[in-house]
Amino acid sequence: MDEGSLASLALLVILMVLHGGMELSYAALTNFRHMAVRERADDGDRQAQRILSLADDIPRLYITAQLYLMFMRFIIVVVTTVRLVQPLIQTNPTLAPEIAYPAVLLPVALLTFFIGSHLPWSLGNAYADQLVGLIAGPTRLVMLLFTPLIAVSLRISHVISRLSGSENLEKAVTEEEIMTLVDVGQKGGTIEDEEKEMIYSVLQFGETLARELMIPRPDIVAVDVETRIEDALGIILESGHSRIPVYQDSIDNIKGMLYAKDLLSIWHQGTAAEATIARVMRPAYFVPQTKRADVLFKEMQTRNTHIALIVDEYGGTAGLVTIEDLIEEIVGDIRDEYDINEGNDLVSIGSNEFLVDGSMNLDDLNDQLDTDLPTDETDSIGGFIYSYLGRVPEIGEALQAHGLLMRIEDVENRRIRKIHITRLSREALDAYKETGEMPPVNGQTDSEDVALLADVIDSEAGQPDADDEAAASDTNHRRPTTSPDNETPPDSAQP
Repeated sequence: MDEGSLASLALLVILMVLHGGMELSYAALTNFRHMAVRERADDGDRQAQRILSLADDIPRLYITAQLYLMFMRFIIVVVTTVRLVQPLIQTNPTLAPEIAYPAVLLPVALLTFFIGSHLPWSLGNAYADQLVGLIAGPTRLVMLLFTPLIAVSLRISHVISRLSGSENLEKAVTEEEIMTLVDVGQKGGTIEDEEKEMIYSVLQFGETLARELMIPRPDIVAVDVETRIEDALGIILESGHSRIPVYQDSIDNIKGMLYAKDLLSIWHQGTAAEATIARVMRPAYFVPQTKRADVLFKEMQTRNTHIALIVDEYGGTAGLVTIEDLIEEIVGDIRDEYDINEGNDLVSIGSNEFLVDGSMNLDDLNDQLDTDLPTDETDSIGGFIYSYLGRVPEIGEALQAHGLLMRIEDVENRRIRKIHITRLSREALDAYKETGEMPPVNGQTDSEDVALLADVIDSEAGQPDADDEAAASDTNHRRPTTSPDNETPPDSAQP
C-alpha cells in the first residue's frame, strides 16, 4: 500500500471521528439529567446556561445534527470515491467498476456506522452527564456555521406544519406513551413502584368522575337544622369530622355546612344557648355526580372549600366528596387518628380467598385480583352483586361471575357489608359445565366451597343471561324515594 492510500485511509478515519463527534454530542444533549444542570444554571453557572440553551431547542439541535451528518457523509463518499476507488480502477484495468465501487464503499459504510455512529451514540447515552459540558462549545460552533441552512430548514418545517394543520404535533405526547416510559423506568429501577402508581393516578385523574370518589349517601354524617348547638357539637366530636352537612326534614334538602370551629367559637363565648344552627351554618357547594375529578379539584381550590355535595340527576343528595378524597386518589390513603379503626377494603384470608368490603371500588378490585368485572353501570362490588341478582341478597347466598365465587357474609339495612370471594379457574368452570366434573377450589375437591360452587353453577344454568335481565329491568328503573318522616342520618362517618 503506497503513501497516498495510507493518507486517504487516515483522512477517512478522521472524517469518521468527526461524524461520530456529532452523534456523541446529540446523544449527550438529549439524555443528560436536566435537573442537576438547571440547578447550576439557576446559581449563575454560564456553562450550564449554554448547555440548557442547546438542549431546550430540540428542533434546532436536531436540524443542526442532521445537516452536519449529511455533510460529513457526503465528504466521506467523495473521498472514498476519488482517493480509493478511482485509483484502484486505474491500477487494475481488468477490475470492473460495478465491482470496485461496492467492494470499497460497503466496508467504508460499515466502518462509518460502527466508528462514526453506533459507538459514539452509545458512549453519549452512557456518559451524557460527564460529556455534556465538553461538547456544548463545539456543538454551538457547528450550529453557528450552519445558521443559514438551519433557518431555511426551520422555516420550511413551519410552513409544512401550518399547511398540514399539525403545527403542534411534535410537542404532543399521549398518555399511553408516558405510561410506556414510566413502565420502562420502573422495570429499569429508576422509578419506584409507588412513583409509578402516583404517575398513573395523575394521568387517570381527569377520567375519574365525582360519583366514583364520593362518600355514598348512607355514610354521610349530617344534622337537622333544628338540632341544638350542644347536640350538634356532640355529633361532630363523635364522628371526628370538622365539617358536616345541615339538612331540613330530609337529607335530600341540604341547607348548608356546619363547621366545628364555628361551634367551638360560640361555645367559648358562652352564647351556645341563644345560637341556632341556621344562623351559624355556611353555604354548601353542590356539584353533579358526573363532574370530572380534576375539574372539581380546581374548583374547590378556587372556592377555598373542602367539601362538595354530590347531587344526582333528580337533584337529590347522592353523596359528598372532600378535598382529602381527591388527594387520596393520587397519593393513596391518608389516615389520621379517626381512621385507625377503618379496615382494608380487601383482606387476603387464604390462597385465592379474600374478604372484601361491599363498598370497594370495582376498578380497585379488578386491579388487585386481576379480574374483569364490568364497571359501566356500577362502581362498587356490592352494587355489582345487586345488579347481577336483581334483588337484595341474603347472608350466605352465593353467585359465580367472571371467575369469582362470591358469598355474602354480612348485610345491614339492605346494604352489602362483607363478601367472601374465592378466585376460580375459568378453564375448570368451563370443563365442569361440559363434563359435570367439579373443579377444585383452593386445591380441594370436597370442601364446602366446592359444593356451594356446584349449586351456584347448576342454579344459574336455568336462569336467563345477565344481559337479558338487565335489558328487561331497564324499563323498570325508578329513583327510590325516601320518606322524610322516617329518615335519620346514619352514624357512619365520611373520611
